[in-house]
Amino acid sequence: NEQTNAIPFEFILKGRNMLLRKGIEKEARQYGVSLEQAIEIIYFPAAIQPESVSSQVKLPDWISSVSICHSKIFVGCYDGSVHVYDNDNDNDDQNTNTNIQ
Repeated sequence: NEQTNAIPFEFILKGRNMLLRKGIEKEARQYGVSLEQAIEIIYFPAAIQPESVSSQVKLPDWISSVSICHSKIFVGCYDGSVHVYDNDNDNDDQNTNTNIQ
């Protein structure tokens, strides 16, 4: 008995540059696409959450943004958290990690 792993897909209505998140009918109605005509849908494999790799810095695997201001490094994550690191400190073990949710 062969077991196959399901591959998640993302969908885009042709002509739109946004992922389909509401279902075809809701998306079509919102953007004035007639349901009486053929609707082209583009699909592709979805990004899969990366596996954790051991490191000194503990961050979620899905990082959405990084910004540096003076000596601080701000890291925004898709789980809604923001991590702040002090870049003035040369010793990685002593960097400040403040998790703000």
